[in-house]
Amino acid sequence: MVQVTDRNRDRGRETGMSRKSFFTQSINPNTLFLGTMACLLPFLFLRSLLFIFIEMLLFITLNYLKKGKIKLLPSIIIIVSLVFFNLLTPVGKVLFRIGHFPITLTALTIGLRKGLILTGMVQISKFAMGRNLHFPGKAGILVGRTFACFDRITAMKIDLAPSQLITSIDDALTKVYSTMEMGTEEHPAAVRTTKYGKIFLLAMISLCWILFLIQGINL
Repeated sequence: MVQVTDRNRDRGRETGMSRKSFFTQSINPNTLFLGTMACLLPFLFLRSLLFIFIEMLLFITLNYLKKGKIKLLPSIIIIVSLVFFNLLTPVGKVLFRIGHFPITLTALTIGLRKGLILTGMVQISKFAMGRNLHFPGKAGILVGRTFACFDRITAMKIDLAPSQLITSIDDALTKVYSTMEMGTEEHPAAVRTTKYGKIFLLAMISLCWILFLIQGINL
């Protein structure tokens, strides 16, 4: 029984590793970045809440497959906060009331759209960025290092104490900076985008633009 459990656990780890290795071994980091950025423009101009939600969910799933884990609580907090603050200014048809406070359709829709758009932008950016981005020139090196720092910070677990909030953030930034300055960050050999990597990127970009064009046709 113990052996069966260990085998299942090993298979689960191998499956998780194979999913993550696809993004690191089958797609060049620069190509992944540019391909993902090609999805950002149509996403920003989506009006349909359903389409916005679909793309946000798509990149949440892709981030999970790429990194093996995903933090949903910050996204939920962003959406709930923006909806709450928009509801404080009642606009449109009254759906129902909480005591004497009206919950209106327009305010709810605007809040949801802002929350989903912002969350989607964060997820798209996280999927596009990686530690192995390398762009030509001094400006490219600076941009690549900036994205690498952002990727490390978002992947790091930061223990935030209310009484030492600034100190906790400063310690995390210092740790990332010192790691990169000591040259301990990874510099793997250049990865060429495989046939399956190209198919994946084409499918991802096509889906985002198809949703945008379908919306335009409906309008």
